[in-house]
Amino acid sequence: MNEIKEFFNNLARKWDNNITPDDRLRAKNLINDIGLKEKMKVLDLACGTGIVSEYIEDIINVPMLSIDLSDEMISIANEKNKNKNITFKNIDLYDLNDKFDYIICFNAYPHFIDKEKFKNKIYDLLNDKGKLAILHNLSRKRLDMHHSQITNISRTLNEVNLEASYYLPQFKIIEAYEDDESYKIILEKE
Repeated sequence: MNEIKEFFNNLARKWDNNITPDDRLRAKNLINDIGLKEKMKVLDLACGTGIVSEYIEDIINVPMLSIDLSDEMISIANEKNKNKNITFKNIDLYDLNDKFDYIICFNAYPHFIDKEKFKNKIYDLLNDKGKLAILHNLSRKRLDMHHSQITNISRTLNEVNLEASYYLPQFKIIEAYEDDESYKIILEKE
């Protein structure tokens, strides 16, 4: 866990420099396409510098929580944040005790190495019929190439249907989709 935190702390100050307008547009389109509704209680999990937090809040229009293990990422998110409805907090997912209608994990899922522990914690944090969105604005192939040098803090993703099926029967698969630009799994707590 400390390796992951240290890795992202070291990248934090340069993180936003690598995000193109096309990346932002793809991220916004992914968020707009997951079925968020006004007044939902949402967690932006592993939010980094808050890339998608505002897109989420624009839809739900109520206070929301964005968390990250990296205190440096959260520091930058707080520096940039002008939206009073978004609270950025440096906390480990596994230390969180709350309930949410929707948990969004954007561009961070491969860094949750222990899938069983992740699945169980997400299940505990979701309200009945709550949803989890696992989103990437890169294809699985590009993501795996991107992570090939950091295997100690990341894992490869399975084909989207196989990855989604891991969450059965505790979750129902709402959508499992991947193409040359994205990877998306939406699950609903059973």
